[in-house]
Amino acid sequence: MLGDLPSEKLSPENQDVLDDLLVAIEASERRLGIFIAVCDDMRRREQVVACYEQALSPQFRHYRLMLSNNALSLTALLRQQVQQESYLQQGKRAVISVLGAECLRSLNPNGNRSEQAIFLGYLQWTREALQAFPFPIVLWITYDLQKQLILKAPDFWSWRREVMRF
Repeated sequence: MLGDLPSEKLSPENQDVLDDLLVAIEASERRLGIFIAVCDDMRRREQVVACYEQALSPQFRHYRLMLSNNALSLTALLRQQVQQESYLQQGKRAVISVLGAECLRSLNPNGNRSEQAIFLGYLQWTREALQAFPFPIVLWITYDLQKQLILKAPDFWSWRREVMRF
């Protein structure tokens, strides 16, 4: 399956996790599959994303969505992407990688809710809305954010398919 992918620098453990992720993505085609990918090393994350994008091409089209202080809702990001892409509207094979969660501020000096708290709040209440997206979604987070996700968005956490730790 992985043939001549640029994954020669992955450790055997990370290669095994990548293989598991590929199998899980392929098994969840044309239906919602929430995969949580946990990694603190952003270069490693980029390498893994590139590997699975290459491995799944051309059967799956891949998209990268970026969370930011202006885009804190996973549902809104997905909805916007689907509205812009007729390929996704047709329900064809796709995988969505969601990046940028590690850049969301966890503290707000003004005393308002932090970007991270708002993001987690949106995740907690997205279960029904996410069912409208018939494709695998790989949400990349850090180990610290994983702890917050489990505590502050338990409903979303319960809907995940797999947790892949790199």
